[in-house]
Amino acid sequence: MFRLGRLSGIALAFAALAAPSAQAQAPAGQLYGIHREHANPALIADYEKTSHEFAAAMKDSKISTFPANFITWSYDDLSYDYVAPMTDMNDLTRVPATFAELAGKMGAEKFGDLMGRANPTIQSWDDVVIRERPDLGYAPEKPRVSREETGVMRFDYYYLQPGKEIELDQLAKDWRALATAKGIRDGYRIFETVVGPEMPLLVVATPGRDATDLATAWAANVKTGGAEWQALMARTLGMCRKFETKVGTWRGDLSAR
Repeated sequence: MFRLGRLSGIALAFAALAAPSAQAQAPAGQLYGIHREHANPALIADYEKTSHEFAAAMKDSKISTFPANFITWSYDDLSYDYVAPMTDMNDLTRVPATFAELAGKMGAEKFGDLMGRANPTIQSWDDVVIRERPDLGYAPEKPRVSREETGVMRFDYYYLQPGKEIELDQLAKDWRALATAKGIRDGYRIFETVVGPEMPLLVVATPGRDATDLATAWAANVKTGGAEWQALMARTLGMCRKFETKVGTWRGDLSAR
């Protein structure tokens, strides 16, 4: 569930990014605030219960300001990503008012009880802001998996070497050209970190119906891509200082939308 302290702290630390001049220089694309929590393994059932209660309270209270309308992904390492769309960086300054509104609608005692039960279930948390880069993604005309069918998402984290960002446009064109030429129907979206640790970082999100479907399709695409895929992947990884993959499961029960 979203935490108040870290998000409002980011608002203060990175207030300069909300300036019109800073936004004008950023590439076009939807901004998202991501709140990642690592659940206490000994209290995982309590974590899910309080997270469900928080999402339900956000929906029932009809909260409309950030971080309302969030979706949630869970991972095998017991981490959870809560992803909320942002209008601009100024949304970060609205978090305290949003939580105050929620407390008012729930009632101070009920809100305090929920937060008191939730806190011990969380080992740690962190927050980042990302921006979608539709100019770098790939959207086939007839995608294999629709948005409505998506149950899992493969997230590939490319931690770029500083300075390699200037090569992204050509790299993205080459990946799209390969996917188009080979008739690959698994599209992907690309996001860049705007605020957060270990920048520069790009995240590539590829949908699947379930974990088996995702793994099968990925293996088939690698085979279809052949030597060209392998060469392009080697070139991509050559731009990175670190690479990792996580598969997230869509959690509608912990989302508020």
